[in-house]
Amino acid sequence: MNYKVINGFYDAEDNKHNYSNGDAYPHGTNEYQPSEERIKLLINGGYIADSETVEANIVSELEKLSKAQLLDLAKTRKVEIEGNPTKAELIDLLK
Repeated sequence: MNYKVINGFYDAEDNKHNYSNGDAYPHGTNEYQPSEERIKLLINGGYIADSETVEANIVSELEKLSKAQLLDLAKTRKVEIEGNPTKAELIDLLK
């Protein structure tokens, strides 16, 4: 399963690696493989979540915005928009 960081932290078990919001967990640049117990601890502590849950939450929050707000968010994030996308297309670009 893939995990995303939802609350940044330093991982004492991973050579004090600094994880920021949105990072993949584990980071994959070394051989560190967290135990199932470690993953459960981080999930229960609110530090990581499975990637599917994170994406579902992002989509849910984006769906609450108007099309104009989504266009503003896309502009802020410097997402290239072509033509006149639908709200669903904007959400897909921004998630």
